[in-house]
Amino acid sequence: MGITIVMIVCMLVLSAGFILFMNSRRKKLLGDYNAENQYHRADEILREVVNGPLSDIREQMKGQPVDAVTECMHITNIGRQAASAAMTAAKTVAWAAVGVKARYRAADHACYLVLSGDDLHYLFYEEGEIKEHLVFDQYRLANAKLEQTSGTDKVTRMSSAMGMKSQKLVLDLDGEKMEVLFYNRINRLPHGPLPFTDRNVFRTQVNFEIMGRYFKEQLGKKYIQLAAMNNY
Repeated sequence: MGITIVMIVCMLVLSAGFILFMNSRRKKLLGDYNAENQYHRADEILREVVNGPLSDIREQMKGQPVDAVTECMHITNIGRQAASAAMTAAKTVAWAAVGVKARYRAADHACYLVLSGDDLHYLFYEEGEIKEHLVFDQYRLANAKLEQTSGTDKVTRMSSAMGMKSQKLVLDLDGEKMEVLFYNRINRLPHGPLPFTDRNVFRTQVNFEIMGRYFKEQLGKKYIQLAAMNNY
């Protein structure tokens, strides 16, 4: 028992030391560069990230504008509802998988919402490869709404993982409800987590935080009913 306690204490001390070291390094590298004083550059930063760490998304959009982007959760009920969307006003493109695989690990997938003109694109990457690309058009979004993320969502869908706040976008697809939980920041690249060996990782983290805020702002400007919640 004594050895176990010592090992636990050592692990806690090492973890705390690592966190303090990383925070100190972050402060030293970034200086005054933070989301608050850089937000006025959001449009410029958007161009930087889609031509840099999120270039996979730019390529997948195939020339269509990227007006805003943030990370979201995988749509778990996509199979039946996506088929409904494809037959009606919502457009379906780059379809690589019908239905949903039984297992997903946080380490091998990433999902994004991309605002492009009046459309909202949903991109799902697995192991760095695009697997699903849905487009919800103006008709769908004009009737969409935002809801609070429920306690059940947070537990069963891990929407509060890594301290990332989320909101729920609810779309009506011919009477079928589709829910998309999106985050207040981007935390991952299409091919995996941000590498901490990258000398620009902390600056990228700040830029990704700005992108989450900018996405919500731009979505609300385009569709006023989707700007109703201010506690996100």
